[in-house]
Order: sequence, then structure tokens, then C-alpha cells
Amino acid sequence: MEEISLSEHYDLQKLWNGGFVDLEKSWLYNLKTLRLEDCDNLSCAMPSNIFLGLKSLKELEVRHCDNVGLIFGNLKNDNKAVRSQLKNLTLEGLSELKHVWGKNYQGKLMFKNLLHVSVIDCEGLKTLFPAAVAKNIKKLETLKIESCENLLDIVGKEVYVGVAADDAEKFVFPCLTSLHLNDLPKLICFYCEIFTVECPELHKLVVLDCPRLELFQITRLESEDDSTSISRQPLFPNFQVISFLEILSVDWIHSSVLRSSLQLTKDLNLLKTIRMFFDVDDDEKPILNFDILNKAPNLRDLSIEWCKSLEIFHTPNLKISEQLKIFTLDRVSELKFIWSEDSSWLNIVLTFSYLKELYIEECHGLEYLFASSVAKVLMHLEKITVKECESIKHIVEMEQDGTTSPGVKLEWLYSITLDSLSSLECFYSGNDTLQLPSLTLVNIQQCPKMDIFSRGTINAKSFRGIHNSVEQNDELIFHHDLNVSVKVVFLLQFELFHGAHAEGEAESNCTSTNRQPLIPNLDAILILEELCLDWKHISALMLGQQAEDLKFVKKSYLYFDFAKNEEPTLPQEIFKKLPSLQDLRIGWINNLMIFLTKNTNSGENEILLTKKKKKKKKRKNRILGQLKILTLDTVTELQYINLEDSWLNTVIEKLHDLNVTNCPDLKNLFHSPCAVSFSCMKELHISECHGLRYLFTCSIAKVLTSLEKITVEESQSITEIVAKEQDGTTSQEVKFEQLCYISLNSLSSLECFYSGNGSLQLPSLTEVYIWQCPKLKVFSLGEINANLFKGVQASSDSNNQLVFHNDLNASVKRVFLLEVRLLSNQYIMTSTVA
Repeated sequence: MEEISLSEHYDLQKLWNGGFVDLEKSWLYNLKTLRLEDCDNLSCAMPSNIFLGLKSLKELEVRHCDNVGLIFGNLKNDNKAVRSQLKNLTLEGLSELKHVWGKNYQGKLMFKNLLHVSVIDCEGLKTLFPAAVAKNIKKLETLKIESCENLLDIVGKEVYVGVAADDAEKFVFPCLTSLHLNDLPKLICFYCEIFTVECPELHKLVVLDCPRLELFQITRLESEDDSTSISRQPLFPNFQVISFLEILSVDWIHSSVLRSSLQLTKDLNLLKTIRMFFDVDDDEKPILNFDILNKAPNLRDLSIEWCKSLEIFHTPNLKISEQLKIFTLDRVSELKFIWSEDSSWLNIVLTFSYLKELYIEECHGLEYLFASSVAKVLMHLEKITVKECESIKHIVEMEQDGTTSPGVKLEWLYSITLDSLSSLECFYSGNDTLQLPSLTLVNIQQCPKMDIFSRGTINAKSFRGIHNSVEQNDELIFHHDLNVSVKVVFLLQFELFHGAHAEGEAESNCTSTNRQPLIPNLDAILILEELCLDWKHISALMLGQQAEDLKFVKKSYLYFDFAKNEEPTLPQEIFKKLPSLQDLRIGWINNLMIFLTKNTNSGENEILLTKKKKKKKKRKNRILGQLKILTLDTVTELQYINLEDSWLNTVIEKLHDLNVTNCPDLKNLFHSPCAVSFSCMKELHISECHGLRYLFTCSIAKVLTSLEKITVEESQSITEIVAKEQDGTTSQEVKFEQLCYISLNSLSSLECFYSGNGSLQLPSLTEVYIWQCPKLKVFSLGEINANLFKGVQASSDSNNQLVFHNDLNASVKRVFLLEVRLLSNQYIMTSTVA
């Protein structure tokens, strides 16, 4: 899907400003998807002259347009009846939206194909559908309304002159399967007059934080005032619709209303998922509606959320289906434990004996999940996930009565996730055997006190390792067994090498024991081939070691993400310990002075990458002689690469690949005198350098004789790759003898590859990729010699056919035209009306 500015398209500009465009002859006629985003000058998203002409439009999304007050503009009286093809309507973040449909829509513009409607965060909206529209959207499948704080009703009342009002409006939604209403504090009713609603296929009902909405019919006493029965008519006056539900998510108030009438309904045989929310005031004491649970013989997934404690479970009549497999507790704030063998809990424990998956999150009073004896009952448990519970110390607690336990066995438990548990010390606190024969997946993140999994023997023969990163593709941590692997994860959170102390931190006997480094000397990592460190561990690594300590390391990532008050350095000596280093990545640097490193032999300072010149200093010791790949990642103040006066200048003569990414201040890639240092460079990759306007001038291009590949992507200011000289000299010939591959991707300002009039010699060029470069109309302003050029790949799918027309310039022109014309199916508008 393309992202193109409105101001660049004359047809659209005329349309949105009220001009005439013959839509049947325009590429807009076949438009299927239209997205309006951040269009702050629009007051009406779809004026009638536009919408009526977009005969093929199926998807409309309007997001974050601050001044849009109307979606579908008013129709003229002479407009004939039109059936829209629109299927999906999404409205989000429209603070000034007052109406979705304008006046005179009844009977003229029909939305009979509408399937999905989503309205989120439209605070000025008071009603969604006009009654005439609501009666005609028979195919509607999903309706979601969320965070619209002034919404009063879903369907608004309409009065038509000469048309008698029915005794009761009837709204039928035969295809509606999902209704989602959330955070609508002023919503009173579905329709403000007497009405009936039929939705026989409704399978999912979510109604949360709608305190004024009467969802189900309340059984009233004869003495109660019924004066509000019209204004507060319930959405579902009878319970027939509940019989077809598969997923139900409601507040406890709505669920309690059901309690008095469930005796009149059949079993809820289709109901598989129930989520109940108990977010109430301190003086309220909600109870769990067990009638719903008892009426759902096929219930598989039960979630209790925003509740103080599980006193709601204390009932002698609780009988949950044996089909219940998933149980979730979220934000049960005062809960100390879930299950114990206390008599008051025994019935509940047995009720959950067929449970397979247990999810616990943000239960900050929780000290442990269950006692070891309860584990015997949970014999079918397969997954345990516990997140953000600040008080929990153990997952399984040893018995406190002094009885001897034969051990804990969770036969089918294969997955354990422990995340952000600041007090967790271990999984099982007992000294007896922990049997986990099926356990394979363990995820441990941000558990700073967990230094052991269990205090006794562990049987986990299927255990493969611990995942300790948010990146799913990262390698597992495995060392001997589960307990030792947990210990390794624990140590990785603290010191890595001896000596990696924070600035100003004294090394004392007390701290040296508590903070023993994971690797006290480098003997343990002699065979490492890849090393990724932050700046504190880099500094520790250089102290007191021999030059050949890490002779097998070929790839190193050095990251310098630090606090503002810290002043890290890049010790040059570390590279003496990496004689075989071929791939160096330096990243996350907030200040260029980070490269100011002190030479311990001479006492002088040297610059790795800088904007200022220092006196040249010769070095006898050659380091990084094997370096082939250099990557600069997020160097925030880097303006150009100048290695002329740096020690690194003497060691990059064999550099093959240079990668520069996310350097926002980068203005020029090379400072002219240092370009010679890159004469052996074969591959150049630039991405997310939004201040860069060109890569290099034609004079520097002459030096890069070995260049084979150029990739430039997502750099919004770049207008050309090779720039002509700025001193007024006549453009000269540019020759890239070995260049065979060029990839240009997502460069919104790129106009050409070479802006000079001299000839461009590309005798080896075969592959050219151009994708999302809306201003690239010509490759070079001069003559091009590219005899091996086969065509332009203009799609993200490499299997698509190449675009070739006469020569390279003509092919690029063809790609430009295709990018404009092939937007007939999908279109995103992201700019304001000019």
C-alpha cells in the first residue's frame, strides 16, 4: 500500500476543493481502499460529490483528523438513490466529529454492503447511526464502539415530515456476530424511543465501563416507578440472545442482572469464554454470578479481572464444567494465594482440577500461587504464566505444617513464563523432588532475585533452555540443567567481568561477595566468536589481560546507551584483544565525545569519529587489521565520517562493508580527505538518516573504485545519491566499474541517482530495486552506460516481473508512472488539503 501526499495528485486536490473531475475516466474510479490520516484541514472526510463517484470503494479509514466534524457529507435533494459498496468503516481519534452521516441520507444512499464498523476515541460524537441507516445495514457483522465519552445512544431518532412514527422501531441485524461496547460513560440506550433489536447470530458480546446502559431487563417490583422504561429500555429485554453467545465479557453489575432471570433460560451450551470485571468502589462487595458458570456446561475459558480478592468464590454450590481449561486472574489486588487445602477452599480446588492453562497478572498482594499439596490436584496443568506481581516469592509453596512431602509432580506442564516479578526467589520453595517431565519452554525476564529454580532435585529431562529476551529469535540459555541455567540468567543481570563497577562505586569485601562477576577472568570465553557488550562491560574487559585473550572473536557489538550524567569512553585497548575481529558494530551514542579515548601508552587523546581536527599522530601498533564490516547505529550527533586524524584510519583500508543507520544529524557521508580510506569498500548500506541529502559528490565517487552494492532506504531528505560538485565546475564523468546492485527504498524526496550532466558509467550494473520513491522520475540527467542492465524490480515481491523499457532512464520513468497509476486499488492520504 502506497503513502502519497494529497498535494501531489491533481485529481484529488480538485475533488476535495469542490472542483469537477470526471471520475469515470480517472484512476480514482476503481479505488477500493482510502485512508485519511492527520488531514487537519478537512472538515468533511467524504464530501458527497466524491463519495458518490467512488463506485468501487470498499474500505474507508479516517484517523486523527483533528477538524473533521462530518464523515459523509450532506446529499443534495436531487440526488438519486445510490447503493454504496462500502464494507469496512473505521473512525479513530476524531475529537471534533459530531456526525457520521449528514442530512438527507434516508432512503437515498444505502449501505447494504457494510460489514464492519469500528469507532474509537471520538469524544464529540453523540449518536452513531441515523435510524434510516441502521435499518438497512442487514449484512453488518461486527460493531465496535470504544472511548467515546459523550455518546448517548447508538441509533439516533429521526423525524420525517409526512411519515408517521411506528409504535416501536424494529432493528434487525441478521448477520451481527460481534458487539463491543467499552468505556462509554454517558451511553444510556441503544435507541431513545421504544424499539426491538434482533441479532440471532450474535456470538460475542463485550460491554464494559458503560455504567448508565441497561443491558438486560431488570426484574422490577410492581411498586417501582416505571416512568423511565422508555428512556432506559434495555438493549436485550429478553434473554434469548444470550443462548447463542460463545464469548461474554461484562461488568459484575450486568452479570448480576442476569442472575434473577437465568432460571428461565436453557443451558448456555454454546458459551465457551467468560470475562468478568469487578472494578467497584471500596464500599461495594460484588459476588461472582455462579449461576452463569453453572449454566455453561462447555465453558473453557474463565477470566476474573479488576477484583480485590477471591472471596467472590466462597460458595458451597460452585460447580464449574470439567471443560474449563483456561483460568485468568488479572489485577486481583488483595489476593494472597490462589488455592490451599484449607477446608473453605477445598471445593474450589477440586472444581479446577481439569485446568490446563493458568494466567496471573498484576496481582500485587500475591505471595505464592498454590501449596505443594494442591499441585497434586492440578494434574492436567500445561502452562503457567505469571507477570507483574510484585510480592510473589514462590510459585509453588512448600507445606507449612511440617509434614514431609513426597515431592511435587506436574506431569503435563510444558511451559512456564515468569515476567517482571521483583520479589520472586524460586519456582518451588521445598527441598524435595520437583518432577517436570514435560517441561520444554521456560521464559524468565526481569526477576532480579531469582537465583535458583527449586531448592531440591529437579527432573526436567525435556528442558531445552531459558528464553531471557523480548526478542523471540534470541538463543536460549542452557547450562547443564534447569537450576544452573536459572543461575546463569541471574548472574547475567549483574556484573559480567571483574571490574565493571559503576563510576564512583568502591569495591569492598561486602560488595565483592554479593556481586561476584559472572566471568572473573577471560579464560572462560577464550573460544568466543561473537561478543556483544555495553560500555561498562567494555571498560572492564580491557583491564589486566593479555593481547591475545579473545583471538577467536570475529564479530563484536559495542553499545553505549547511558544516562545523561555519565561520560563513557571507548578504550582503544579493547581492540588489541580482538586481533581477528572482522565485523564491528558501534551503537546508541548520544554524544560524539564518547569516541574520545585515552591512549594509556602516550597519555594523549584520540578521536575515532569527530567533527573537529586534531594533530596527526602516528601509531606503530597495527590493530583491527582484519576488519571487513563497520556499522554505525544510532550515532545521534554524527554529521559526517572523518577518519583522517583517527587511529582507525590506518586499519580500515581493507574495509568491505559500511553500514550507517539511524543517524539523524548526518549531512554528508564522507569528509572529502578521508574518502581514500574507503577505496576498498564493496558494499554501502544507509538507512534512517533523515538529515542526509546525498551520499557523496562525483569526485569522491571516483575513489570508490571497488564499490559493488549500494542500498539506501528510509531516509526522507535525500534527493540524490551522487551529487554534482558544488564549486561550479563542469560535471565530469562518474564511473562505478564494479557496481552491480542498487537498491532504493522508501526515499520520499529522491529525484535522481546522479544529478550531474556528465556521463554515468555502470558497466556491471544488473540489479536495480526501486520501491516507494514517488519523486524519482529519472535515473541520471546525463548519458548512462549500463549495458548489462536487465530491468527494475519495483515490487517488494522479488518474484514479480522486472520493469524494462528501452534503457535505465526510460525504465525508471515507467516505474514512476506505474506508482501513480497503480494506486487504483489502494490509497492512503496523509497530508492536508492545499
